[in-house]
Order: sequence, then C-alpha cells, then structure tokens
Amino acid sequence: GCKQSATPNPNDTKLGAGLGNRPDWINTTDIYGPGADGLNMRGDGMQGTYLEDILPSVLFDFDQTYILPHERHKLEKAAEYLRTNPKNNLLIEGHCDWRGTAEYNLSLGDRRANSVNQYLSNLGISPTRIETVSMGDLEAVSDGSESQMQEDRRTDLIVIEPL
Repeated sequence: GCKQSATPNPNDTKLGAGLGNRPDWINTTDIYGPGADGLNMRGDGMQGTYLEDILPSVLFDFDQTYILPHERHKLEKAAEYLRTNPKNNLLIEGHCDWRGTAEYNLSLGDRRANSVNQYLSNLGISPTRIETVSMGDLEAVSDGSESQMQEDRRTDLIVIEPL
C-alpha cells in the first residue's frame, strides 16, 4: 500500500532566510501595489451572471498544481459545456487548505487556477473566455480535518452567462 507521510507543519511554508531561491518563493514587498510581479490590475472583468455548481470543482493533492488523472474528466466536461454554450465564459477560482502563509497560499491558488486554464486551453478553449483568480486560503476551514482540507484544495469552475 501507499505510505502516508506525516501532516506537514504549516511553519515549513513560511518565508524565511534561505527560501528566496525556491521557484515558488514570493518576496512580500513585490506582491503589493500596481505593477507588482504577477499581480496586474484587472479591468472590470467579465460581465454577466455568475453561476456556481454547474461544473464540478477540480481537486488537488497537498501543495500540488498538476491535474490528477482522475480529475481530468471534470475538465473535459467543462470544455464540452463551453463548446456547447459558446456565449458563456468561465471564472476559475484557485483555493488552498489552511496550512501555509497567506502569501504562499495566494500564489499556490493562482498556480492551480492557471494549471486548469492551461489544461482547458489544451482542450481547445480560447483563453479569452477564461478569467482566473486566487482565493488562497480565504475560504478554508482553519484546523480542518484531512477530508475537509482535501475539499479546500481545489479550483472552482464558475460559469459566467453574459448580460
């Protein structure tokens, strides 16, 4: 069987000395303000009615951004929905569990949303029909159970019907 590792310590993801050369490291002075690295101001975004629960959420393993093989059918379903509803667009919200710093989790949520965006693009969905946003751990259950944390590690696919 699979050997499960111990639950990681949330302090292990905090920014500290020597972490600046990690590929996922964020300099907190660079994430605030207009023109900050990777955080450009958006316009009004996609206008329309936001419809949740039409498409299923895509779940992720702890601290991962790749699309798990058993989750890919959800994105194929989303791509088919978008092909049959060409006027609708999609908002992808990246979420994380409570472990880690707010900055790290915002970055991880962004990478998860972009991973889903890229997968949908590979399935033929135009990037002009997709917006991404990171929710980080804003909606996560603090000190949640393992099963709750699994549900918090996700991207939500929200359909946007134009006005």
